[in-house]
Amino acid sequence: MHHPAVRYGLSLAQCRPSRALSATSHVPMAGGLALAIAATAVQARAAEAVPAPARGTVQTLSYSIPAGPLEQSHWMTSAALFHLQRTAEYVNTANYDAQDGETRYPGLDLSGRDDVTPGLSLSGGAMWLDAKYKQAAAAMEGKAVTGAPRFQAAAAVRYRVPQGAGLTLNAGGRDVGRCKLNATTDLDLPSYYSVDVDAPYRTRMGGKDVGFNAQIQIQNLTDNRYWVYNGANYIFAGSAAHARSERAWRFDRGGAAGCLARRCPAILCAAPVA
Repeated sequence: MHHPAVRYGLSLAQCRPSRALSATSHVPMAGGLALAIAATAVQARAAEAVPAPARGTVQTLSYSIPAGPLEQSHWMTSAALFHLQRTAEYVNTANYDAQDGETRYPGLDLSGRDDVTPGLSLSGGAMWLDAKYKQAAAAMEGKAVTGAPRFQAAAAVRYRVPQGAGLTLNAGGRDVGRCKLNATTDLDLPSYYSVDVDAPYRTRMGGKDVGFNAQIQIQNLTDNRYWVYNGANYIFAGSAAHARSERAWRFDRGGAAGCLARRCPAILCAAPVA
């Protein structure tokens, strides 16, 4: 069954919704599950809550009821109930890609941020999802959609060190629930969590002309071993604990920017140094 792409929403607050579902192959992660933290991010390296189709045209029909953001000078919170329908794509028992029936994704998305002090910020989000195959073959009807965890969450802490101009300390983590590996068996990928930390340092030299950026990053701090969904019947191993460092000189000239960097200059030169 194919549906025309449709979107509508109802705001429950007198302010612009922070998120609305659109008729695309993407559904919001938990509270913006990839929580940006300074020059790096606590990234959800798990598959998106709704896996992108392997091939072919997939039509979607989505509804959302966002509430928020409810925002004050130092805090923000938002919530959204949503429902998404898509043409179902899966690998059948004969190991062929099939399009049959629908996948339905009803869920709840919550997120928030609190600037506890001028230098300390907390943020987080969570999403509950009950994704099922509907109007599909008898063997598929009512089964959980592959690669769609029932629960995901993320949290982050950012602290700007007042004594060290330009130094920020960040920590963040994510929790991803168990999910189905394929549509025709009972194989599950177990849930997992991961914690990342980093310490970026940004400063200026010579007025506004020259800046120096440096960053130390540790990903998967607890060295948790886990598997990540990468499409039906495909998985890859999550990154082991590892550290990296980056440093760069930055030159600003009349709005244009140049950069001399060691490792990943795109990250370090994404924006002018404040």
